[in-house]
Amino acid sequence: MQYDISVREVQPQLVLARHVLVEEVDLGSTIGSTFGDAYGFLQRHGMEPAGAPFVIYHRQPDGGSWEADICAPVSRTATDAPPGFIFQTIAGGLVATTLHRGPYSTLTTAYGALGDWMKEHAYQSAGSPRELYMSEPDVPPDEIETVIEWPVVLADAPVGATA
Repeated sequence: MQYDISVREVQPQLVLARHVLVEEVDLGSTIGSTFGDAYGFLQRHGMEPAGAPFVIYHRQPDGGSWEADICAPVSRTATDAPPGFIFQTIAGGLVATTLHRGPYSTLTTAYGALGDWMKEHAYQSAGSPRELYMSEPDVPPDEIETVIEWPVVLADAPVGATA
């Protein structure tokens, strides 16, 4: 698959988030139920989503668990977050980004293309990548659209700096 990759600046984003540590076998169901809980809370409190839902992957398994933040973008906070959730602001900054079309099981090809592109263009990782889920849950697997945003800096810049 061919990927169009670019670098762009993203703005900080207020989210309703749940931090999880989950086995790979339970990752999909955990993401689905967490989004259900988050968007149910937003609906009950008259809050509109402020963007596509996304997951920030802090650690991928090497035989262990996934560590991730499951995030529902919001434009404002409520008095209290539901149990297990917090309102927080996700930092903005420079990201390498691409759109993946296809099943979630093939996202590794997009990550590989992003990693190769970053090396070829003198960028290095400056944080945990996130996946923005652009498709509704009932979309056929071959039509799923997922945007990957990977925080980056120029390879000769200190991490935390922007280009």
